[in-house]
Amino acid sequence: LGSGTLIAPNWVLTAAHMVDDIMSGTVTFGATEYAAESWVAHSKWNGDLLKGNDIALIKLTTEVVGIDAAVRYTGSDELGKTGTAVGYGMGGTGETGAVTAAGTKRAGDNVIDAFYGGKGKKAPNIFLSDFDNPGYPGDSAYGSSTPLPLEYLIAPGDSGGGVFIDINGEFVLAGVNSFGASFDGNTNSDYGDVSGHTRVSEFNKWIDDTIAGGGGGKGGGKGNGKGGGKPSMFES
Repeated sequence: LGSGTLIAPNWVLTAAHMVDDIMSGTVTFGATEYAAESWVAHSKWNGDLLKGNDIALIKLTTEVVGIDAAVRYTGSDELGKTGTAVGYGMGGTGETGAVTAAGTKRAGDNVIDAFYGGKGKKAPNIFLSDFDNPGYPGDSAYGSSTPLPLEYLIAPGDSGGGVFIDINGEFVLAGVNSFGASFDGNTNSDYGDVSGHTRVSEFNKWIDDTIAGGGGGKGGGKGNGKGGGKPSMFES
């Protein structure tokens, strides 16, 4: 179970670890299920969430009716903007963490606090947000410790869902939900945990080229998407 964003009439953008090792799949919009015709993860996806490249495209057998495709962000100044994360992941509060079952559409806001990845001339391909605690500013890992009115963090089941930012009054797709991390060894989307998101702006050419080429054959990435490393992590 994961999430995704319609970016063209029959194309869905999601996380690469969502298509690892799958043999078939469907994507549901409203009450309608659409079969996946093919899917492709980015060629540099190797299962390491901290390396980024956790992005994939799903081509549907038919076009989605009655829903406008999202507009993708083409800039590079996401840092400091408020991102609205959307997905069908587990629910809960900052105090409880993720405790209720996935499958319900949820959304909330968080400041894009930091970039991650990129070396030399390569731009970072991940942005990070932390779950600020109104009762304990010390829980803040990055940026301001003051939470937003709808402060929120993604949870398991939100993988592949979108992060939208307001550009001149239009909400555009800036990120793909990738992973959660923690510094207390208990990554459960509670206060102090951190979310990682693939930057759409760094992959727009790959997205355009893949769609123009028809998506190619079925296939996942090169890894199992298990993450690992420090801090402790989960796939969203």
